Amino acid sequence: MLFANISADKIQFIIDGKETLVEHGDLEKSIADFMYAQKAIPSVFIINGPGSFTNLRICSLAFNMYNFLHGGQADYYSLDKLSLYKKLYQQNILPRHGYIYIGQKKNRRKVDLDTMEHEVVQEMNDETVFVDQVFEGEERENSVQFAWKNDTLIVHYQWKEHEVAFNDLWVEPEKTIEANYMMKPNVTVKKFH
Repeated sequence: MLFANISADKIQFIIDGKETLVEHGDLEKSIADFMYAQKAIPSVFIINGPGSFTNLRICSLAFNMYNFLHGGQADYYSLDKLSLYKKLYQQNILPRHGYIYIGQKKNRRKVDLDTMEHEVVQEMNDETVFVDQVFEGEERENSVQFAWKNDTLIVHYQWKEHEVAFNDLWVEPEKTIEANYMMKPNVTVKKFH
């Protein structure tokens, strides 16, 4: 199974124990090269948003195009980070509150995993919460990072590793994925007379 975290500033792929990080610059070519190099991808676990809108859009398009070109052979198990974080909270891996990013670095929100409510915040000044590790250079003790090994999600939090079996995530397979931005687009529609 391929692991894909398309929510971070660098796209993270892990397959057969090998990690590939794809930089934000020249994303389209890098993703295409990575996907082309795979002989067959029968299933993919995808952490799908919130995160960089560009990364989410390009990666979801690439996965959907891959499945279209290969006759729908791949199953996608897509889970957004808020749902994933809630599952990790319910398993006593993460605390109830944390900071997440939606779309860009300045759109920082504090989330309550019990109620799933979130509010925009300017500063991350509470060290008793988790921090969504999206941007490089922000690693802290309370940062959440992911790895993948033998169909097991490895969650790095507070300098510890927590293992979560794929089956314990309860994600249903899909043949296509939709980018999960977790916010409505800011679009104005003009009517012409």
